[in-house]
Amino acid sequence: MHITNENMTTAQPLRWTQTARGGREYALRNGDASLATLRWERKICSTTVYAGAGAAHWVFATSGFWKRVIRVRSVEQSAEIATMSLNWKQGGTLDCADGRQFVWTAASRWHTEWAWRDESGVELLHFKGEQHWLKMDGRMDVAPDAATLPDLPLLASLGWYLFVQRVNEEVASSAGISAVAATS
Repeated sequence: MHITNENMTTAQPLRWTQTARGGREYALRNGDASLATLRWERKICSTTVYAGAGAAHWVFATSGFWKRVIRVRSVEQSAEIATMSLNWKQGGTLDCADGRQFVWTAASRWHTEWAWRDESGVELLHFKGEQHWLKMDGRMDVAPDAATLPDLPLLASLGWYLFVQRVNEEVASSAGISAVAATS
């Protein structure tokens, strides 16, 4: 099934599912149909993330430590189409090449739910993860205001990438704190 705004905004819940236990591949599903994919590819000194939805494919490249920036490159256009600046709370702003902006923000007090909002603050997409033993899945809700948004597939893919990255960073920092506490 090819991704369209119609099959991303049906009444049936959309779910990001990890396609391999412990793996770094995810699929956005509407029932049994796969609408989008997200895949991490490790290299010697870096990790490249590939996303695809229908005929559109992107590469997400993250740089920086204190001031993190994600560059979104369209594979088809061979061009950078958006840049995202993350703030210290891991929220941030996606600046599209055509001037539009979207805001990534925590949608719950404990940062267990995240959302994309438009420039006026209207929620477009809402993400809620469900972590299981060595596996993470999540639900994605699409607001009616996002139904005609041409960037819906990109926001869905980039949003899940950001969600997974945040969970992985929390797990890594918890492991580091545990290791320090165990040696004290």
